[in-house]
Amino acid sequence: MAPITRTSRPRASEPAAPRFNPNAPVAEQVLASAQSSRDVVQDFCPLAESLEWELGQQYLRERGNKAFISDASPVPFVINNDGTLSRHAAEVFLPTWSKQRRRPAGRQIFVLELGIGVGLFARYFLDNFRELCRKNHKDYYDRLCYIAADRSPRMLQDVLRMECWQSSGPLSGAAGGCHVRTIFSMTRCFTAGRASRSGRVLNYLLDCLPAAVLEMDDKEVRQLCVRTCVGRNVRLGDFTDMSLEMLRQRAKSQDDRAKQELLEVYGMFASEYDYRPVDVATCRMGRFAVEYAQRVSKRVLLSYGAIQCWRSCWSCSTSEG
Repeated sequence: MAPITRTSRPRASEPAAPRFNPNAPVAEQVLASAQSSRDVVQDFCPLAESLEWELGQQYLRERGNKAFISDASPVPFVINNDGTLSRHAAEVFLPTWSKQRRRPAGRQIFVLELGIGVGLFARYFLDNFRELCRKNHKDYYDRLCYIAADRSPRMLQDVLRMECWQSSGPLSGAAGGCHVRTIFSMTRCFTAGRASRSGRVLNYLLDCLPAAVLEMDDKEVRQLCVRTCVGRNVRLGDFTDMSLEMLRQRAKSQDDRAKQELLEVYGMFASEYDYRPVDVATCRMGRFAVEYAQRVSKRVLLSYGAIQCWRSCWSCSTSEG
């Protein structure tokens, strides 16, 4: 019987290494060669549709304020929550409301904050507004209803449990103090906005809304895209029971449980970035970005989520807002 010989064959999932092209830049070829050996979990797609973006949003929804105050690498928040912005907002809001021509005596005053975060902006705003009302002999603070809104119910629950809130006037239940309401539905937020018509706060929320990065020249428009791969030298079996195909299926899923499973192994992933040609007609507010870029810059950060948020807030405003 003839001996059985075994021939080593490359796995079908492993792409062949790209050949060297003497006419192309060496650095680009080295990078392409390194990236070609990685297992792709999600191929190139716009930034705000990428796994990196989606898992970041999922992380904030699930972790609540722990993402800011107790994680090993917390999200920075002190720089825009040191009380300065809150004091300025209170100093603007009080005289603005005082100048309103149509404000029946005793009418409740509403302030809506979208994206409450750790709640420090609201706490400092209320403290400053109360002091300003006392100095100016106004009863506005006693009539104030501060609506704290966030997409994450966990974030709101954590804010209400914080000691700095429980010991303060707004939530102490004392007579004559302002009231705080919580909302975690964006639809209800804008409904509340139409009902309140007084003041709206968009602190750092605008920076967290979907955006696109576009660059353009005389020939085409390109959009920043992200590809998510398994990190180099990472063996999936050492960290998870999920196969590469299972990871890909979960990346396509809109189920929160699938995203949670991906969050647990996110440390194994690596992101790659590239500008890819895009049809401007398929980009939200793409034509606006192109017109702007022609006047100002060839590369544009298009915060279409922030623009849409402003439009929604503006549609809720009246002469009293």
